[in-house]
Formats: sequence, C-alpha cells, structure tokens
Amino acid sequence: MNYNYKKFIWIIGVIVILLLINRWLKVRKVNIKESFDIGGLNPEFNSIDTLEATFKPVPGFVPWPKDLVHRFKIYQKTVSKNVKQYNMYVLQQQATAEEAETLINTGYWPWPDDLKDEYIKAVWQNPIIKIDPKLALQNAQEIYCKNAARQLLGWNTKEGQFLIYGANAGRTGTMPMNNTIKCSTNLKNSVLQKMVYKSYNLWNGYKNTETTTIKNEDIPAEVPGFSFVNGACNPCNAMNQTPEYNCPFKLAVKGQGSEISPVWKSLWGL
Repeated sequence: MNYNYKKFIWIIGVIVILLLINRWLKVRKVNIKESFDIGGLNPEFNSIDTLEATFKPVPGFVPWPKDLVHRFKIYQKTVSKNVKQYNMYVLQQQATAEEAETLINTGYWPWPDDLKDEYIKAVWQNPIIKIDPKLALQNAQEIYCKNAARQLLGWNTKEGQFLIYGANAGRTGTMPMNNTIKCSTNLKNSVLQKMVYKSYNLWNGYKNTETTTIKNEDIPAEVPGFSFVNGACNPCNAMNQTPEYNCPFKLAVKGQGSEISPVWKSLWGL
C-alpha cells in the first residue's frame, strides 16, 4: 500500500513537471514569435508602429507598400543571404520604394553620378585600404542606398569630423587635458555642449567637469572658423537617430579652406 502511494505521488510529480515544461514552451514560443515580428522577419510587418517611439520619422515619410516590404525581406534572405541586416524602419526613411524596387531587380541601389564620383574619390584617398575603386563602388551599391552612402561619406569630411569628435576648447589653468566642444549623445535631440575640466577631486582623484549647452547663436564665437550659412541653427541635428540636414555651416580649417565639402552640400540641399 505504501509502495502504491509513493508511486502515485511520483506520477503526480511527473505530470506537474510536464505541465510546467509545456507552459514554458508555449510562453517561449510566443516570445520568439514576438521577437521575429519586431525584428522584421514577419512578412506582414512594416516596422512602423513598434519602432516609432525610438526613431523620429522624417518629414513627409511614407512607408513602403506591404507587398514591397515582403518581397524585400525575401530578397534579403535569399539573394543577400541575410548578410546585410537592415533596420526596416530606418531604411524606409532613407530609400524610396522605387529605389528598393531597383535593388530587387538589379542587385544594386541606384546612385547618381556625382555620388559615385565622390565615393571613388574617397576610395582613392584612403591611405590604409587599397582596393580597385570600381569594385569598391560595386560592393557599396549592393549594400547602401544613396542617402546612407552620403551619410557615410559625410562623416569622413571636416564637417563630419567636427560633428563626431568636436573641437578643442583650450585648457583650464594647469589641467593637462583639453576642454571640448562637441555634440551631445542624446540621439533624439543632440545639441552642442562645452565640457570644461575644472580641477581634480582631492578625495578620489576624479576630474571635476562642468558641461554647458552652447546657444546656437553663440557657436561661431566658441568655435574658431565656424560660421552659419543661413543663420543660427542646431548643427547637431545631423547627429540624431533620424538625422535632420537643416543646418548648413562652414568650417575654416587649416589646409582645407572654408569651402563646404561636396557631400555636405548635397546633404544640406545647397
């Protein structure tokens, strides 16, 4: 009798464990499905609603037709073999539906001739990586739409370097490091900030710093060689998660002059 009771308890325990495992698998399946939906593998998913809180849509943004999104993902998983992973929400703001159709039909994003020339020039000028410019152009057009390519080229110009790394703002007293002026890391609303090294903390040796936001109209006085093209504005708008190219400026840099780089002329629509 005691043996049967123990056997009964053992069976009940096994059943409970199986039920818990089954429930865990169901929950995991739902989570996996949600992950695939959010990650862009659901053919009906156009990535608009779920990422809208993270990425600010560009003015006049119109998402691609769902049929095109579905075909694009098939292209990505077959022809591209998922080598190039796109954020569909960002991509739909960078490229038009017509551009995506061209990629699917030809294997290459359409680029205007001036962008091709700029890219080849950048490849020629690269002191480290040497590759046939035409092959480099072909590889790039397989991956980047024209707006993404312009952004990448833009970061390698004097304007792009200023936005990424900022400017030297001199030193405070005997402090050994330079104060800096650079765009903040707030990707939703980046602004130009000045960080000043004040002193050392006598208790822990940390550097005491003071960070202030520079008013747009004060930027030319704070950054030598900087000037606005159309009046005061926020140059760091180009650093936001969804870039806004609405603040053209000039930088007079030794050896490079004050002429605006061609790629930034294009980005700013000048």
